[in-house]
Amino acid sequence: MRSWLIASGFALSVSLGAGVGGGCASSAHVYDLFITGSACSADPAFTSTGTGNKTIVVWCDDSCNGDNDDLTANVEVRWVSGSSCTPWTQNVYGKQC
Repeated sequence: MRSWLIASGFALSVSLGAGVGGGCASSAHVYDLFITGSACSADPAFTSTGTGNKTIVVWCDDSCNGDNDDLTANVEVRWVSGSSCTPWTQNVYGKQC
């Protein structure tokens, strides 16, 4: 699990690129992406499950934290099933709201 502290007025976009094939006997694989911490909102949700690539964006605003829009995001990738010769990749981007 990795954690980030994000300053006020910013959002965090977390993308998971699931490894694909690469000549393995089995290319079917599933990884799930989870975000926990103090974020108020997530799009589409704080959890993304199933096959394929995933992206979750989290943020805080005055409506849930008052004047403090800072947030901490804990990002977790869980192996569910299958195998792949290509490892999964994780990208985290901060952006100003």
